[in-house]
Amino acid sequence: MRVVGLIFFLVSSVSAQSWLPLGDFPGSGRDDAASFVLDGGFYVGTGVNGSFGSEFDFYRLDLQSLLWSQAPSLPADKRRQYASTAVNSQGQAFLIGGLDGMLFYDDVWVFSPDLGQWTQVGTCPFGGRSGMASFVLADTVYVLGGKTSQTNNSTEVWAMSMTTFEWIQKRDLPFGGRWRSSAAADGRYGYLTFGRTTGGGYDAELHRYDPTTDSWETIATFPESPRVYSSMISQGSSLILIFGIDREGITHGDLWSIDLTDMSWSQGNTQLNPPRRGGCAALVLGKLVYTTGIDAQNSRLVQTHILDLGSGLSEQKFEDNKIIARYFDLMGREVSGTTCGWLVEEYSSGERKLIFKP
Repeated sequence: MRVVGLIFFLVSSVSAQSWLPLGDFPGSGRDDAASFVLDGGFYVGTGVNGSFGSEFDFYRLDLQSLLWSQAPSLPADKRRQYASTAVNSQGQAFLIGGLDGMLFYDDVWVFSPDLGQWTQVGTCPFGGRSGMASFVLADTVYVLGGKTSQTNNSTEVWAMSMTTFEWIQKRDLPFGGRWRSSAAADGRYGYLTFGRTTGGGYDAELHRYDPTTDSWETIATFPESPRVYSSMISQGSSLILIFGIDREGITHGDLWSIDLTDMSWSQGNTQLNPPRRGGCAALVLGKLVYTTGIDAQNSRLVQTHILDLGSGLSEQKFEDNKIIARYFDLMGREVSGTTCGWLVEEYSSGERKLIFKP
């Protein structure tokens, strides 16, 4: 039996274990970086450093060995922060827009691990923009809101085919402009929450987008003070919200989840200290990885941590006489039981468990 894909949803809540440190991000401490998961790696790059300069370099965390290495960078004259990213089904990553000082970028770049370089493939029809939220549905990336050199907190929604690179404008956000919101998709719907509103406030509502009707619906309200500079990840029938800073100026190191079947919220029982915001997050095989960001003292960070969301894993029942049938790596390839690193242990019953073999 092949383990399909990198993101393998084994858990349904954020009641979890403890954050564990990995090797530091190799570049400068930064926040507002771009990130994506592709070809067995978690790529992180661009962003703004502690001297308020924009970066252009990228690094890759290997999701098997959990070791960092340098990855192909953008051209040095294309450094930026606040870029949006997406990955298509052909194994390509896209980087869209962003900001360097007062320069708002309107360019679209694509990265393929096979070619090992970034290539510009077009421009945005709406001009330069930064801080757009984004999600992917059916090989189409949707970019939402953002700031432009003319207006703050746009209401516009645009969709780009990641096969033809063609853009289509969708209906505007009906609830007003948004900047630096959190977004995710579950294969059927897109979701948007948090971020700064047109009037400078904070959005506490969770909105759902239906691509078949090009329409939005507000489906829930966050139970505490709304935030910005948070990450959101889709996990099965839940969404996980990660860290951020609230409208009272408090930086958070907690996790929240919402069960989309009954719209119930729950707060995780783990805390990452110091609290942080504006970093990069990825969910891989029941493990949440978070790197870079900025803390409450406005220090840019290089620390990388991993968290076993693990309640689903720990609650799985295995018989005392369970038989290990085989092992897989995180790319779904069958490997020897002597292989080191993160592995999926499969039992004769068909049940699986994520393990680490030193």
